[in-house]
Amino acid sequence: MTRTTTLLGLMSGTSLDGVTAAVVRFVPGEGDALRAELIGWNTTPYSSEQRERLAAAMHEASPAEYCRLRVDIAHWFADAAMSLMAGLGLGSDDVDAIASHGQTIWHEPGHSSWQIGDPATSDPTVVEATPPWLTATSPTATPATPPTRDLPLGYRAS
Repeated sequence: MTRTTTLLGLMSGTSLDGVTAAVVRFVPGEGDALRAELIGWNTTPYSSEQRERLAAAMHEASPAEYCRLRVDIAHWFADAAMSLMAGLGLGSDDVDAIASHGQTIWHEPGHSSWQIGDPATSDPTVVEATPPWLTATSPTATPATPPTRDLPLGYRAS
């Protein structure tokens, strides 16, 4: 890494307590050294209705509800990201990328995990943490050309 990079990460798990957001600045040092600076974080609690919908989806839901929830959770994550950025006085030009694995709906140890959250909403884009163009975060990802379109929160492919 040759330049300072600021990332916003989003996390929510099966505890259903809410969405935790954190902004971290990565600063290059000498050689391969890299320093991480936590700029700030917060947890946006789920409302009772949100928590109930997620809990129901973990046991049984209709295809229509999974479809709606996939988009709704992305909006909840985007709200958490925007809230943290506003609280820290950050604008879209201050954040290089936003990453999220989505909301865990089911985890099958040793086999698979199911996360929902649609990064293609019209609200600020929240991207999965391990797409191929973020190969640095995943040793199993394969290199690919970064996206060339502008993403709403200021992600700039370099």
